[in-house]
Parts: sequence; C-alpha cells; structure tokens
Amino acid sequence: MAAGYCKERGKFANYQGVSVPNVFTSKEVHTFACENEKRNDAQVIAAEKRAYAEAASASAQSVANSLQSLSNSLPTYTTCNTFGSQTSCTSY
Repeated sequence: MAAGYCKERGKFANYQGVSVPNVFTSKEVHTFACENEKRNDAQVIAAEKRAYAEAASASAQSVANSLQSLSNSLPTYTTCNTFGSQTSCTSY
C-alpha cells in the first residue's frame, strides 16, 4: 500500500519501523516514509530485529538475576533444637 501511495507522488516508500499499539492484540503498525531515494529496507528491519533480540536478552537476564537473588535470600538449611518445652530453629 505504501509503495503504491508513494509511487503516485513520484517517491519511494522507505520502511521506518513497526509499533504495537496494544500488547493484548496482534495488531502491528508499520510506518513508511515517502522519500526521493530508495533505501535498503532490509537494513532497517535487521537493525530492528537486533534491538528486539538485545531487549529480550536483557529482560531474560534480569529475570534470571531476580530468581538468583531470591534463591540466595531463601534458607537452604534449617536446624531445630528442643530444650524442654521450647523449640528453637535456625535457617542458614
């Protein structure tokens, strides 16, 4: 659609990127610009994919760090001693 629209105006449709207006739907909005010279859309798409991959990797690392932090703060060993009617427990 963008290519036809720009062609009618004597220009080229150059891909600018994609956005997701609502994460709860599968709708994507792809943006193009009508320009005098044709650029390589594949380069823009590749850069976008790298950015998404880096963001996903950073997010996964953040989750892993949070889980590791949580597991480090949980007790891994508990010992209890009873003296008479009183029980005392210590977690390490």
